Amino acid sequence: MLFYLLPFLAAVVFTLVAEQINRRSLTLREQSLGRDVAGGQGIAIAAATAAILLTGALLYAVTPQASWNSLQWRYGQAAGTAPGGHLDQPGKGGQGGAGQAGSSQGGSAMGSGWPSPGDMRKAARRPGMPNWQASAINGMADLSEKAGKLVAPVMKQFIDLWDALKKWLKAHQDAVLASLTSLALLAILIALWWLLREAKAGTWLRTRLDYLRYGILGYHAHGEQGARQLYGAMERVFALSDMARARSGTPREYLAQLCSLRDDLRPELGDLTSLFEDARYGANPPDAARLEIMRKLYRRIYQQAW
Repeated sequence: MLFYLLPFLAAVVFTLVAEQINRRSLTLREQSLGRDVAGGQGIAIAAATAAILLTGALLYAVTPQASWNSLQWRYGQAAGTAPGGHLDQPGKGGQGGAGQAGSSQGGSAMGSGWPSPGDMRKAARRPGMPNWQASAINGMADLSEKAGKLVAPVMKQFIDLWDALKKWLKAHQDAVLASLTSLALLAILIALWWLLREAKAGTWLRTRLDYLRYGILGYHAHGEQGARQLYGAMERVFALSDMARARSGTPREYLAQLCSLRDDLRPELGDLTSLFEDARYGANPPDAARLEIMRKLYRRIYQQAW
């Protein structure tokens, strides 16, 4: 039963987690001007599903469960039965003794698990066995015997490979443990990198460094390069709030997007965009006075954007 329930449980949990994260991602996408969040959405779904299934597996492991022996099918009867379905008791007549002997013989022959072909043929020769049932049992015995002859070499090869693998693992135990530890650390580093990427840790740090370098210290380049630096610092401020500039978008298109969400910064954004366009497309490079105006506009935008 567990074999059939596990895939169903995994599918149900994955579907529910995906539905919840998809709803949240739609809200984020509306707030972020259509920014693509498919990669982070897939990682979040997989991580949440794995966490839920891992928790369920842990609870399943620590709670009492039915043993495999109680779920195992056993051919035949554990004891002889008298007419009427009652168990025979030893010492109550020849019939009960015969039934008990037959039960003991059948129980020792059948054992637990799937019966052998000899056990099946012996069961088919029981007194009172219907012909159709005896024929079916003999057919199953023949089929089981043929299958055993085909599977036996494969199983022997598999067992030999498994033994060789265990010997190799035992001989290289330290190397295997070191490799597994390295893979675990690598997986943790990759997960940490994805987490920092989704959290925009690099952009957050760079916006602070930009403000310290350009806004406070005024340490930027001269001319057009300085204008590019100040405008790029402003772009990173809004990229941290999921309002990044599209690669194919013009400064005026980006200005319209920003003003639709931050109308309170419309004057500063408009002036900074105009100065950047003059520096980028104008005939003369900007002088120190214009760069100072751009720096002050950037400082006001940075302070009010949070």
